[in-house]
Formats: sequence, C-alpha cells, structure tokens
Amino acid sequence: MSDSAVTIDDGNIFRSGLVKTAFVTFLILYFLYLILSKAPASIAAWAVHKAVPTVWLTSVEGSLWDGVARGAQIDLGSQTVPLGQVSWKLNPLSILFFSPCVTFKSDMSSGKVCHNLAGGSSVENLMLDAPLAVIKDLLPFEAAGQLSLQVIDASFSNQNVKHLDAKLSVQGTRINPLGDWVNLGSIAARAESNGQGGVKASIFDIQSPIGIDMLADWTPGAENWKLSGTVKLKTESPEIFRQGLPTLGEEVDKDTYKLQWP
Repeated sequence: MSDSAVTIDDGNIFRSGLVKTAFVTFLILYFLYLILSKAPASIAAWAVHKAVPTVWLTSVEGSLWDGVARGAQIDLGSQTVPLGQVSWKLNPLSILFFSPCVTFKSDMSSGKVCHNLAGGSSVENLMLDAPLAVIKDLLPFEAAGQLSLQVIDASFSNQNVKHLDAKLSVQGTRINPLGDWVNLGSIAARAESNGQGGVKASIFDIQSPIGIDMLADWTPGAENWKLSGTVKLKTESPEIFRQGLPTLGEEVDKDTYKLQWP
C-alpha cells in the first residue's frame, strides 16, 4: 500500500515538475516577446552589421521582432551590391539556443540568416533573382542578363567563408567588352568554399555559342576574382571570339583555348 502511494506521489511530482517547467518556459517566451516587440528596428540593423560587417541596413522602421530597412547593400571588396528594401522577422525560439535567426525578404531575394555567440553566421535557402546589372561593379566590363542565385547553405566567420553550397545561372547573357554587345546565351556556376576563407566556382555553358569550362577563385583581401580554364569555339561563335581568343589564350586543342585572368 505504501509502495503504491510512493509511486503515485512520484508521478504527481513528475507531472508537477513538467507543469512548472512549461509555465516557466511560457513566461520566458512571453517576456522575450514583450522585449522584442518593443525594441526598435535600429538594434537589428546594428546587430546585422556587427555580425556581418559587409552588410548595411539603412532607413529602418518597425521593431527588432518585425522590421523593414528601406535600403540595404552588401560590400564585396571595394564594390557594393544593392539589395533594395528588406523586411525581416526574428524567430524568438532561436534566441533560447543563443543563435538568433531571422527570415528576410527583399525585392530581389529571400532566405534565413542565423548568428551565434561565437561570432559565426550561417545562411540557408537564400534565393536571389535580379538583373545582372546589380553586380555591375564586380564585372570587368558592361554586361546584361537575368541573374539567379541559390545558396542552399553557407557559414561564415570573421568575414571568411567556412562552408558554401550555392548554384548560380545567368539567362540571356550579353557582354560589351569592346563597344559591341555579344550574346553569350545561358551560363551557370556551382560555388563552394576554397578552403582559404574565400569562394571558388566552376563555370560552364548551358546553352551558349561558346563552350565554357572555367574555374573562378576569390579570397578575402584580393581585389579581383581569378579566372582560369578553357573556352571552345563553336560553329555559331561570334566573330569577336574567333579573333580575340588566339591573342588572349593558348590553343590546346582544335578551336579550344586556355585562358587565365588576370
């Protein structure tokens, strides 16, 4: 009889503990909600720039919990990439794990960004769909086309790329290296970390008048990307490539030239 009573008492204590834990958790979450809902959005702008110094949010409105930046940009070396207006929502549960996560959406992009107390940041399911002109300052010459970027996941620490899994494509690509526009069709790339805090990407043609098999590489501190690989002439290749490739690269096979830049 007494053993049974002890068992029942233990069960009651266990259930009582669960109720208290759930109640305390609810109070903590509610307290965080009250704080976050009242905290100004400028705190979010400061926190984002502190976590990722290359990202700037300006003309912010709303709250830390749910806000809008009328202007946003990313600095890449000495160049900038404008993002337009950005809105965000903070996940309160992520704060309990000391890794605040924000889902964001802009005119051209969307995704999820998290930052941990150790100073690292991560990105998941980032999508960017914009005219190639948004990165014109990163290109060596004038170009046009529709850029699509998908960052499946990535992690950063102190502005260094630790991990990256991303895909990129440019549809209807046109370039203007010498004053005349040249059609390049559709080109794609697969990017990952280069192991030195930067990015490397394999670039290839999807539907283009030239065959492309190039490798691009960029490391923090470098002014420009490095490019190396081969370009193959096709029957429909523009005349500018037929005239220019022999002077820019070494012919390693019939109509195939090895290039390196810079």
